[in-house]
Amino acid sequence: MWHLNNLVIYRPIAIVIGDVQYPATVFNLDDNQLNELGIYRLTEIHPPLSGTSQKYGSGVDDFGTHTRTYPVIDKSQSELDCEKPAEVFATGITL
Repeated sequence: MWHLNNLVIYRPIAIVIGDVQYPATVFNLDDNQLNELGIYRLTEIHPPLSGTSQKYGSGVDDFGTHTRTYPVIDKSQSELDCEKPAEVFATGITL
């Protein structure tokens, strides 16, 4: 998972940055090369669960630190599922 201009990219896709079109394989570049393009890897953080009733909530993005942290909450899975936003996967992005 990556982000570009505060937009989360869930899987490699073709992308246009400025006037340059990049194929989905651009995401195979190393992190330094991606960072030069303005693309940053979004690291997922799952704090440890301390109880059997605890679950992870929806991820919270921090684009400044390039992280998505999943808060620990005490809710049932059905309650969590009702709170999940619909995820939309783009087939391509133009910025």
